[in-house]
Amino acid sequence: MDGEEEAGVEGQVSHRSVIAKPNCDEDMPDLFQPGQDPRAYFVKRIRDQAKQEALILTDFESRYLGLTDQGDDSAACDLLKEIKRKAFDEFDSRISGLAWRAYQQDINTYSCAEESYQNAMSALAKVDECPNLGMFVNCIGLKTSPEELNKTSWWPTVILILIFVVLGLMGFLRRG
Repeated sequence: MDGEEEAGVEGQVSHRSVIAKPNCDEDMPDLFQPGQDPRAYFVKRIRDQAKQEALILTDFESRYLGLTDQGDDSAACDLLKEIKRKAFDEFDSRISGLAWRAYQQDINTYSCAEESYQNAMSALAKVDECPNLGMFVNCIGLKTSPEELNKTSWWPTVILILIFVVLGLMGFLRRG
């Protein structure tokens, strides 16, 4: 068989197209290049992914990404301190999810994308302050998207149970 055919059921042959990933020496505009600012690289990939998905970034997300893109980690971290827990969780899920999907798209498109992302993460670790962007893009190697992981999180259920237990104990102690 020639790579474009595979055995089907009961000896029949089915045809499927094989799409080869570009080699590392070909033009790869989406991949990190040595000497490139890793913050600008990740911000660009996050913005590009949002555009591809027709996802409109919030004003807060745009401000944060703008500060990070400019290398102003201190201001970006200060901005993150302004949002409350639930808003932060939503922001984290959206930005991490975009980074994860961009990574998934790249590793499925380019043969050397994993190596490129490892280089970008290493470079980011050297320049990222606070930590800033690193906490949102460190999810890229996960098998499951950050949004799926957040949906299956167990801690909100545990907190609700603890609240009911504490309220029950407080009511019991008041009667006693």
